[in-house]
Amino acid sequence: MSRKLTFRIPFKLLDTRSTIQLGISTVTTLLLCLLVPLIFVMIGFQLDSENLEIVQWLLYTIAFGIFLSGLIGLLLKQFADALSIGLTLHEEKTTNVEKKHATLSYSDSLTVGFQYLGVILSVVFISSFILFFAGYVGDMAPQSYECSNGTSIPFSSLEDGIGDCMKVDVDASGNTTGPYWEDEAPGLYQEYASPNPLYGQLEFVLRVLSAVIFIGGMIGLAGKLLADSISIGLTLHHTEEAESSENTTNEEIGHTHDPNLYREHPEGSGTYWERESETEEWREVV
Repeated sequence: MSRKLTFRIPFKLLDTRSTIQLGISTVTTLLLCLLVPLIFVMIGFQLDSENLEIVQWLLYTIAFGIFLSGLIGLLLKQFADALSIGLTLHEEKTTNVEKKHATLSYSDSLTVGFQYLGVILSVVFISSFILFFAGYVGDMAPQSYECSNGTSIPFSSLEDGIGDCMKVDVDASGNTTGPYWEDEAPGLYQEYASPNPLYGQLEFVLRVLSAVIFIGGMIGLAGKLLADSISIGLTLHHTEEAESSENTTNEEIGHTHDPNLYREHPEGSGTYWERESETEEWREVV
């Protein structure tokens, strides 16, 4: 006695129509990512004039920003749409009720792309600023020079041709040499122009901090991509689920209060009349 073999998939999978719709949504977003920046570029070409060069480059910058944000948003859209539709398919399998598949629109993709691009620019700006400041600290020179007699003079007075610090040297035998102008000694300016070792250590710390922020930010962007995709996907799914529930409730309420199908019993006492259609007889319900 032979048994009939049956092939049954225990999952709810995306059908052909929904697959094509998802692909068209992605292609549409991609085309808009190319078309919208192209419009700004074409306008910039039309303004090919020396007097409008600033406006022209501003349009090119806007076009590049929209293009880059659109591509980032498109990548996020792929992950978010997949999560949203996957959750919807799971619910369809559980409840046997067909539901609408929510996907990220172009405007929303562009918005999240701009936010993602803003985070990238912030990481680059902060790390670059710290790196620039580190270079400034490393090149920092003292602002004043203290003479042997305790007098302080501006650093700019060293080797300026005008004597400010008179000095007399005494050797071990008690012989004196001088007097001479201490601040005019050859090479004194260059010697004190060298960075302070403390500044060098601070420069190293700042450079390490800059590298940590940049590398950490770039690694964090990968996690942000996944986290944002999950957040968007869950939001799309729950928003669509809430709208579907609201529409279903409104339909039920509308049906229940239809005066042609549902009305209060003339005698009251908390009883009502109800019927399925206008051609059927009324029946009493409590």
